[in-house]
Amino acid sequence: MFLQKIREFQKCDNDLEAKRKLVGSEQTNEFNISDDENCVPNDTSLKPNIIHKAHNNTYVMHPGDNKMYNDLRLFYW
Repeated sequence: MFLQKIREFQKCDNDLEAKRKLVGSEQTNEFNISDDENCVPNDTSLKPNIIHKAHNNTYVMHPGDNKMYNDLRLFYW
């Protein structure tokens, strides 16, 4: 349900839509859209929710400074 909310917000992000069109037209190789990643739109209500969910997960541990960043980077860009 949370990922569905992100996908709905993606439709309202003009910058993201412009990047999707560039990738779809193959006019750039700067961006790549993968089915297993979710682009977080520039929405101030989503970003804190993602960090909160990632930080409060049952399996979260902090063995290093960049762990959360690297974990989130696997699923979002």
